Amino acid sequence: MSEKFFSLSPDEQSALTKKAADQIGLPEIIIEKDIWVCWLLDRIFSLPEQMAFKGGTSLSKVFGLIKRFSEDCDITVDYHNFKPKLNLKNATRSQLKKASDELKSKLQHYIANTVLPFLKSEIAKTFSKKLFEITLSDDGEQLRFYYPSVVSHSTGYLRDHVFIEFGVRNSTEPCEKHVIEPYLAQVMKIDLQLPKATVNTLSPIRTYFEKATLIHVECHRDRMIQTPERLSRHWYDLFMLNNSWVGKKVLNHAKILKSVIEHKKAFFHYSYANYDDCLIGKFRLMPEEHYLKSLRQDYTKMINAGMFHDSPPKFDEMIRVLSHLEKRINSKRW
Repeated sequence: MSEKFFSLSPDEQSALTKKAADQIGLPEIIIEKDIWVCWLLDRIFSLPEQMAFKGGTSLSKVFGLIKRFSEDCDITVDYHNFKPKLNLKNATRSQLKKASDELKSKLQHYIANTVLPFLKSEIAKTFSKKLFEITLSDDGEQLRFYYPSVVSHSTGYLRDHVFIEFGVRNSTEPCEKHVIEPYLAQVMKIDLQLPKATVNTLSPIRTYFEKATLIHVECHRDRMIQTPERLSRHWYDLFMLNNSWVGKKVLNHAKILKSVIEHKKAFFHYSYANYDDCLIGKFRLMPEEHYLKSLRQDYTKMINAGMFHDSPPKFDEMIRVLSHLEKRINSKRW
């Protein structure tokens, strides 16, 4: 019978993560955190509510479309779990505002009264509770999972915990079911049980448009100059998606783009967002010139933190390609 990874001593765990780090070319802290990401996803997706794994971690862990470690878990809980009769197309602005507030409240209640107690129970059944901590954010939509690390944390850019962000105002369709395993499983030559998770994962086509519209909104406000940290990864992700099979197909999926915009207009209706511009030749992927410096600095921090599996693209090349993509998108009739 194979031995469970979590039954090994800290020294044995550390030796395995170091070996994997040397072979894969990632820091030990990433190899270790990745194991806990898989364990958490396995537990969360055993809950009965319909939800979808999305964002950078899905692009990296599930589809292999980006070559960076994404340390956060981004999970959308299907709003039909809480408001099965909600129709975005026929709702008025006031009805959408009311629905949005109700969904946020129901999500907060679900996380505090279902997800959090469930994870604490799973930890208690498997581990020593004293070594773990799960905290709930002030807004009630994020969990931080602190685990007993067996490796030294040499970088300040990577978080010392797994950050799980839940949402309820985005679509979970189209999605696909996938099994994900830790990086350690790729290089392990011994009979050892590692956590793995079967997750409903948002289609990378939809993720492409969600990333692009996120960037579009960022280009219309001053946030980058104020808080640029962790923003450059979105430009990198879009660059990588555009250079993959997704980029070859995505512009033929106008229906998905329109669905993304419909959801964002319904639930994230900021005055500066200009979502309608995305369909009339005014899609923005390029920030103002003076904001590029902030993005470049953040991108350099990512590189120095060892978050990439291989040599990342040069920042200037990334911007050049996305500038061309902006023109392509805006030349298309949606």
